Amino acid sequence: MEIVSSLCSWQEHLESVFARQKSQGQSVPLYDISNDLFEGVIGTKETATKIASFVCASDDFRTAYLDVICFIISAANNLSEQHDLSELANLTLALSRLPDARNETRRTIQLSFDYKSSEIGPGEVVVVHEGKIWADLPQFAVNLGDSMYGPTAYISDGLAEHWAEQKWTNLNTFAAYLISGSNETPCSFDYLYLYTFRTITDSLEYDPKTEKGIDSLHSLRSACRWITIAGEQIWTEIT
Repeated sequence: MEIVSSLCSWQEHLESVFARQKSQGQSVPLYDISNDLFEGVIGTKETATKIASFVCASDDFRTAYLDVICFIISAANNLSEQHDLSELANLTLALSRLPDARNETRRTIQLSFDYKSSEIGPGEVVVVHEGKIWADLPQFAVNLGDSMYGPTAYISDGLAEHWAEQKWTNLNTFAAYLISGSNETPCSFDYLYLYTFRTITDSLEYDPKTEKGIDSLHSLRSACRWITIAGEQIWTEIT
């Protein structure tokens, strides 16, 4: 049986995510902006600024903002190149460092996340129950957490074994880059340390033949990524 590669480039990911809109001839600003980032035409700060402008100018602020969050999470699931995942993490950090989003219309807008509604008057900072947009990146932690439930669970959901391992490696690599670059960001990513401990413990401490070690072998590459990226950060700070 032929094994389909689980490796995914940023070009393949963008084409798959936005294929339907592009086939219908729709303008897809998020595709164009992201394409420029990964091609190296613009940096992460400029990318974040352009994304914020696109979201704030949208007639449907909530949908446009959630599209950005979902795009980042889907890319973290699928991108397999470390450089691409590093760029994605840097973009996420850049978004969290943007000035507060404001309601730039002349009407009060309502935003509803997780069945909790917030009203934002004209000129007011956009704040929902999870915090500010952009400083607190509402819905980011929830959506990322929904993805990071482990390779065995992915396999139980029907994902092929090599895909499950790659997806877990992608997500942990993305999380490790977020942690390593989050010193000067208003958004706390401390909850990601839980995945550090979980992944390293799963891969190094538990016997794969035991119930606790069920994810052991599939977590080896993820654990290596956490250790390597942390080592690179320490080396950078001391040299």
